[in-house]
Amino acid sequence: DAPVTTDGPYGDYLPTNGHEAIIDGEKFAQVSIGTSFSLALTESGKIYGWGLETNYRLGNGRESHTVTTGGQNATSTTVKIPERIQNTDNVNFVKVVAQNFAGYALANTGEVYAWGGNTGGLNSSGNYSSKPFKINTNLRFTDIDASYDSILALSTNGDVYGWGGNSHYEFGSSFGTGNYSNIKMISDGIKKFKKISAGYNAISAISTSNELYMSGRSNEGLLLGCDDSGLLNTLTKVTDLQVKDVSIGREHALLVANNGKIYSWGTNQYGALGIGKTQNEDARSGTLQELDFSGIDLSIETLNPRLIECGSYASYIVTNDGKTITWGYGPDYILSDNQRRSTNVVVRPQIVMYRGN
Repeated sequence: DAPVTTDGPYGDYLPTNGHEAIIDGEKFAQVSIGTSFSLALTESGKIYGWGLETNYRLGNGRESHTVTTGGQNATSTTVKIPERIQNTDNVNFVKVVAQNFAGYALANTGEVYAWGGNTGGLNSSGNYSSKPFKINTNLRFTDIDASYDSILALSTNGDVYGWGGNSHYEFGSSFGTGNYSNIKMISDGIKKFKKISAGYNAISAISTSNELYMSGRSNEGLLLGCDDSGLLNTLTKVTDLQVKDVSIGREHALLVANNGKIYSWGTNQYGALGIGKTQNEDARSGTLQELDFSGIDLSIETLNPRLIECGSYASYIVTNDGKTITWGYGPDYILSDNQRRSTNVVVRPQIVMYRGN
């Protein structure tokens, strides 16, 4: 196979030509995007990185490398062909998370590895780790996620833990800030959870009884039932809906209810909520907005989301049959009518078409 090459200002975008990304003969099973870099997990559990390598965020042991062009050597900090992260040859990973300037990965043993800027990595060796190291704890985890400068983790017994900066009080102000030296429990140890999601200002956890709990700061109504200035210091139940999945973004969120309906709430800047306009004061007050997919001829039964994801001001759904639906802010949309948009804003859910389709 020819090597996968990337574009974007820091080599941080995969090519959008409609073809599968294959490296070393393997397909990518998951991709996570941080600040000017990306990490990808292959189907066999290996991790590759590309993009900007400063702060050791690619886990390759360096912050720059030498490139030769026209017989001249130059220093580059950009990796355009995905490279495998180091110190992990005998580890099988099941999830990778790219944070601002750091990477985190969950092994099939339940252990967590970290590298890059020490924004929440429990790295006793200093502010940066040039290669992945295993976090020293007896706890084992089933899921991890990253907020602005903190890590959220779900233990095998259903408890929620966190560590890191907590700069935006996503774990609540009672958690404290700058907690880089130890892992602290966020949940009460009584209520058990099965899914987690971390955003820029808040976190969420779905209980084993399908209830949604949140903590953090309610910028733009990000916390359900709270106004713009609300703050939840502990994981608190925020809706009576039975919840299947949730994704927390920067200042907006998505929720899939057990009845199959999909809701958004929070800021509607750049049409992030997908409700047909770019402003909605009700949503900012922490009110659920039910999404309408009739414009793309997909029923709730057909949708059956396999994945939901919130970016800064954009939202994504991958349906059970592999279609990608998106709305909000994006630099270069090609939608289901195969026409490139002159605007960067899409205010209703649309099916994505890829270059080359």
